[in-house]
Amino acid sequence: LENKIQEIGSQTLNRSNWTPQTWKQANFIFSSFCMGILLVALVEFSFWQDFGNNIWLFLFGLQILGVLASDVVKAQVSEELLQSPIMMALGLVQGIMTLSANDFIDFLTSYLVSFGFIMLQRMYLDPFQSVLYDLLIVNAKVCWKKISPRIYIQPASNNAIENIRKPSFETINPESSVEVITVEPIIKMYGDYCSDTLGLLCTPCIILFLMVFRRETLMADLYGIKESDMKHYLFFSLIIIPFQIAADIFIHGSLELFHGWRIHDYLLYCKYRFRERELLWRGLERNTLDESIDEDLRTLDHLCFSNQYYMMLFIHTSGIMYFVFGTEMIIRAKYNPFGDPAFLLIVPTVALVSLFVKNVFIWVSLQLGLWKPRSSTVQWYADTRATTEKPEPLNLPSQKDSFSIEKRMTEESFRFRFLDYNRNWLMSQLPNILTPRTVRRSRPFIVNQFAKILTSLNDDISSDSETDDLPPRYKITDGILNGTSRSMIKSWLYRGKRRVDMKRIAEPLIQRERGEYCEQCLSRKELKVQTLVEFDKIEKGYRNAYEDAEFVQTTWRNYWMAHQRYQTLCLQCISYEKEKL
Repeated sequence: LENKIQEIGSQTLNRSNWTPQTWKQANFIFSSFCMGILLVALVEFSFWQDFGNNIWLFLFGLQILGVLASDVVKAQVSEELLQSPIMMALGLVQGIMTLSANDFIDFLTSYLVSFGFIMLQRMYLDPFQSVLYDLLIVNAKVCWKKISPRIYIQPASNNAIENIRKPSFETINPESSVEVITVEPIIKMYGDYCSDTLGLLCTPCIILFLMVFRRETLMADLYGIKESDMKHYLFFSLIIIPFQIAADIFIHGSLELFHGWRIHDYLLYCKYRFRERELLWRGLERNTLDESIDEDLRTLDHLCFSNQYYMMLFIHTSGIMYFVFGTEMIIRAKYNPFGDPAFLLIVPTVALVSLFVKNVFIWVSLQLGLWKPRSSTVQWYADTRATTEKPEPLNLPSQKDSFSIEKRMTEESFRFRFLDYNRNWLMSQLPNILTPRTVRRSRPFIVNQFAKILTSLNDDISSDSETDDLPPRYKITDGILNGTSRSMIKSWLYRGKRRVDMKRIAEPLIQRERGEYCEQCLSRKELKVQTLVEFDKIEKGYRNAYEDAEFVQTTWRNYWMAHQRYQTLCLQCISYEKEKL
């Protein structure tokens, strides 16, 4: 019965038309629409007559709302890149709500308070946010154990709690004192900074929009701002830009000194990767994602914080803001779009015009060579897929032309010669390249690559039976093996190959079961999955259950998933358990 149910489930899955990319796009649009509804509600709430009198209380509430909304949106879209434009729209609306201050002095004071909270958030709250969450979870579990004594929850050890209180620096080896600072906090911090900076540059455009469409939106009138006073808000939003950017530079320097983050080096590396990209659009190079980075930050790091990233951020945020302003205009005019006979004609017309303008801009950008990658990079990228010829001798040009040298260095002939002359040096540098953190996070990929290398080298490995230099009495011949010995050796060989295949199939199933935090100390760092049932025991049970049947990967996978149990621990807890043993 179970096999029948699994067959029906697999057939249903094969017949399904579910495409992850389409679902991801639809989920992103749905999340943006929900945020737009929330922003409209916040704008309507800011029209309350007592909002300006209690603006300090509401500013504090908006900051808390921003933190909670960030967690909700992150859980919904699961990517920092998709979260950025949605949260940027929330920041812009929070800036618009400060216009409801009683006068211009209160508006300036509210801006200074908001900027102070941003400094506090970047310097202290965001870097230690995961640590604070871990402490809250630990304390909540301790309180729950006291409230409900019948439910046993294994308490965290004193060493684990002390480790949680430390800063979020990852230690590669628990037994070593060398601390390595990961790049994920830098990516998260700089992504938030990019959203705030782009919002700072968009604020004058929003105020200008409210000035031009004053009669349609009526927002300035509801805030009690005269038409002649709007220019003061516009001038302030323009003048404050260079000073806030200068303040951000000092904040970044403080972050490098206080947390040890190498922000400048990372940005130089991003600039180099974007300059050396292979395709016109950086996002299309899906095979160059850095798998050593957390999954929710890979796409954000992949775009290298380039001008392409800023353009995507600006376009989507503008769409959300246009939705907010359009909804405000409809509310002020008391207009019912579904009762308009021309509504069914306006919607497809706007969609067709948008599609036409998009194609026109793409065509113009291609004609102007916008974001065109370097010709040398494109050339070797095309040659490596087209040519199968042997490498030619490398002849460097005599003139000191940097372009010619870089073009020559990217050719296959130079690469073959480089590998030939520097093979020993590259092998000696592997321990520095394959750091413990990289090996731990990319272990299945590295093991598969080494297996391919060893498979390709099997033809060059000499057989152990070639013992011509040994005396005759030490030579092993086929005549020594009788029928029983041959059957025994073949059985051992079959069982060995089957065990290797079983471990290879079970490895991704084990990695898939890794939890989000350690089950003992609730830490989110240095996590590793451990199996609770020994491999030999499961292998023996599978052999007894399917003794006469051939080895089938699907059957073994199902048997493994039904009989194996897992636990997620951090390296420090694993080391502590080993010390107890």
